[in-house]
Amino acid sequence: MHLSEEEARGVMNVSLPILNGHIIMDTDFFTSAGHEIRAGNNTTIVPEPDTRQQADELYVALSIGSNEKQDTAGMF
Repeated sequence: MHLSEEEARGVMNVSLPILNGHIIMDTDFFTSAGHEIRAGNNTTIVPEPDTRQQADELYVALSIGSNEKQDTAGMF
């Protein structure tokens, strides 16, 4: 992937530890990689619940009013 000069000066990725072991993470979008920023895809929430039940409850609560939904799935 070839980055423009402006993209090359971007943040790329950042990980900022905050209270109680939580981490705020951020990454840049790159038009050269086909990314298109639009309302709704500019924020990603990645909770780390302790149980599948907590994960399902969080998903239901956070997806209220959303048009784009994906079922939860066991990953690891």
